[in-house]
Amino acid sequence: MIRSRVALPCLCGLLALLSVTAAPLHAEFMGLPEGVKSNVKAIERYPRAAAVLLYVKESFVLQVDGAQTYEWHSFRYLPDEAARDLWGDPRVAYIEGEQQVEILAARSYTADGRQIEATPHNAYNSVTPDELSLAPEFSLFRQMVITMLGLENGSISEFHYRVTTAKPRFPWLSGRVYLREEVPTILRELVVQIPANAVLTFESEHGVEQPIQVNGVNTWRMGEQPGYLTEDLGGHRILLPNVAFSTAKDWKAVGGELKRRLEAAADSVAVPVSLQTQLRPATSEEGKLDSIKHWVAARFSRLEFEHPDFDVVIRPLARVLNSGYGNSLELAELVATFAQANGLRVDPVVWYPFEPAVPGLDHAIGMLRVQHGTVSFLCDPVRSRSQFASVDLAESCYLSTDSDAPTLQPLIPFTTEGNSLDLRVTLSNVEADTILGVGSFSAAGGFSPFESVREAGAEEFVADLLTLPDLSVNSAIVRELGPAAVSISFSFALPRFDTADAFRLLPTSLLALDPYLMSPPLTLEAKEFPFWIRVPGTITTLLNVPFPAKWNAVKTPAALAASWQGGSGSRTCKTEDHQVSVETRITNSNVWLPSGDWAQFRNFLIETGQRPNNAIGFVPRPD
Repeated sequence: MIRSRVALPCLCGLLALLSVTAAPLHAEFMGLPEGVKSNVKAIERYPRAAAVLLYVKESFVLQVDGAQTYEWHSFRYLPDEAARDLWGDPRVAYIEGEQQVEILAARSYTADGRQIEATPHNAYNSVTPDELSLAPEFSLFRQMVITMLGLENGSISEFHYRVTTAKPRFPWLSGRVYLREEVPTILRELVVQIPANAVLTFESEHGVEQPIQVNGVNTWRMGEQPGYLTEDLGGHRILLPNVAFSTAKDWKAVGGELKRRLEAAADSVAVPVSLQTQLRPATSEEGKLDSIKHWVAARFSRLEFEHPDFDVVIRPLARVLNSGYGNSLELAELVATFAQANGLRVDPVVWYPFEPAVPGLDHAIGMLRVQHGTVSFLCDPVRSRSQFASVDLAESCYLSTDSDAPTLQPLIPFTTEGNSLDLRVTLSNVEADTILGVGSFSAAGGFSPFESVREAGAEEFVADLLTLPDLSVNSAIVRELGPAAVSISFSFALPRFDTADAFRLLPTSLLALDPYLMSPPLTLEAKEFPFWIRVPGTITTLLNVPFPAKWNAVKTPAALAASWQGGSGSRTCKTEDHQVSVETRITNSNVWLPSGDWAQFRNFLIETGQRPNNAIGFVPRPD
């Protein structure tokens, strides 16, 4: 079914770009339904909101004959020009010829009591989506653009539409609806209606109460909710109040339907001559797979479009091959076909970033399952494994279709056991214009950068890893390279230390933690949502700096100790025998950091990061 494509701003979150004044108390807003009009006063509680949703109702209806109907009905207060730009031209995605779109209301209410109607003659326009403008074989995916007429600062827009699908692509009704928006919402309703011959499975999460159920009509309601900041949520929409529902019997039924579609599209296609040429130098199975993926990535565009059917469309492979584009599932099928033709055991699967609560194909992404020796792994159809590594698959699932009983397969999450990273660096010749350094890097478990080192090579990996300024790697030798552990020894050179007054300053931060901790939003002093730690484990860095007797180490980073639920951080600094040693360690045993412990975690990352006072200051003694 079509999910609402309204109210999904990606840039502004809660704060409007302009100063906002709430609707005046004397505003009339004539003609509003009584239930909506009673919510208008709530606008005053959000004087700086980018918008306020006064009322939203989403409805999913399954008919006895399998037809499906979706409706969206909203009333949104728009305080300023920024809000009008974001929500003044809503778009409805649909499939031309398969779905019927009805705009039931597109109306503006002004504070002085006027109502302005948008009509098919002056405000509706069916367009090719921007994402699909270069993909003519997907031209049936359309967007109806509705221009809301008469909007002005402090007005209310009403938008109500219906999408009907007479012959759905899949014999079930399913979806996941998030009941909280980036902007404040005063009242939210979700209705799922099914006939007597259907059974609805559902899961209500994160504060959503159980539905009111009457004669096949299931109604969820949520009252007033504040908005949220996108950087606080960190892309984890699953943390929001949501309802997942499906009338699919089980995962076997879903997988079986998907398998039939894949088999129907599996044309016999010849391996192109240019790909055969590219494959000749490859000797290993992984080398062959990389060659195929690189060939496809160089010639095909991956298409993404927000429509629940789009990700699971699969055209005959000959058409995909000749078009030069495809969605993730089509490209997975194409790569798997070429791989199988070269003796590799590769199958297309659909992957879910999180474990689905009910059977269905919502949020499914096409991936590859590769059998390599006695082990198997999942990988992206075109991106290299360094860009989408095994760690990105933690806590996710995939749907297998290679048997008579397709099942949902959970991927084993990373644990704290064995996840470690250790980086040690020693400098020498620090008084010279060129400083020399040697070091060692070892990482195991979820921290193992096997894919990155294998693709980039040890020298490039070390150069990207270390954060010392203007570093050049002289050599890097791989001591161990495997999915479970990587070990490298290396040497490098640095230019002379920076100087400030009489000081020679050396930064002590050796490693950027963002890739290992999923880019903490350090601009936020407080968080509402828990923070996802990409891999729990221990990260240790040690910097040793021997310095000449004629120097004094007069400035060293302060010792630090911090703790939070499931973790701790420390920094120690020692100066003895003309050597400064700085060790930093951070340990986490949980995947999620509670929002209440964010301040301690954030402060430690800031104090040990790249900043001026996190440096060693040397002063040469006068001759």
